[in-house]
Amino acid sequence: MRRIDIVAFAVALSATVLVAADQGSYFQRSWPWVGLALAATGALALLAPDDLRAGRAELTFVAATVAITLWTLVSWLWSEEPPNTLQEALRAPIYIAAAVTFVALAGMGGSLGLACGVAAGTAGLAAYSLVDRVLAPTQGELLTAPLG
Repeated sequence: MRRIDIVAFAVALSATVLVAADQGSYFQRSWPWVGLALAATGALALLAPDDLRAGRAELTFVAATVAITLWTLVSWLWSEEPPNTLQEALRAPIYIAAAVTFVALAGMGGSLGLACGVAAGTAGLAAYSLVDRVLAPTQGELLTAPLG
């Protein structure tokens, strides 16, 4: 494996597991650290001396993520529940940071590492949930951890 794949694997695995461990970052308390971690990682990837190749599809993905974030913010104007809409608008920049980070890492050649990192993190979370359910069935038939 190349170094960029190892870095991409570590970023994807960490993002998947840490976000899931904090209730899927559903609550506002986790947004600052998730956003900052992803934005810092994306900035480091963009500043790295490696060649970054981002094609039309990748740039369209980032632009679409920015567009949906702006649409979420603007929808506050006609929302039936403005406080909830504002909460969603405050969460949405995390998606931009994630998109930029993953596109940058993939554009540097880390696609395999990203895919493997997300797969490993997801498999680890599934295994944890099943073991937790078997050893401590606090919610009956429900899988309760780590996402709640």
